[in-house]
Amino acid sequence: MAYLGMTRQDRITLTGLGLLALAGLAVTTWLRRPLAFSLEARPSASEGPVLKDGAGATWDAALASSRRVDLNAATADELARLPEIGPALAARIVADRAARGPFRLPQDLERVPGIGPRTRQALEPYLTIEAQP
Repeated sequence: MAYLGMTRQDRITLTGLGLLALAGLAVTTWLRRPLAFSLEARPSASEGPVLKDGAGATWDAALASSRRVDLNAATADELARLPEIGPALAARIVADRAARGPFRLPQDLERVPGIGPRTRQALEPYLTIEAQP
């Protein structure tokens, strides 16, 4: 029996194409959805020190991989968000930069009291040094 002049095979083909179009629309809609993510709040200085052994690390790994901090332009607040760095050490980095000039290499960071080779190596993935005018 033909329905609206279509054979059974025509109806099956048309139904399959319709389902394929709906699946494509669903995938397109899913890919265009806003990405949901959450950022963990970093404890303030009044809540106590951030542990340097990683047990109290609040640095979000996704944020760390996508954002690097310019060592010569970062504020103390920006530096304090890095792992291994707290507010006091961030202030020393900014003070050293003001007193002795910009950092040229990541190794220059070791001139700041409280930063040794281990701390510098832990920070390097998060740092960049832009050319100074």
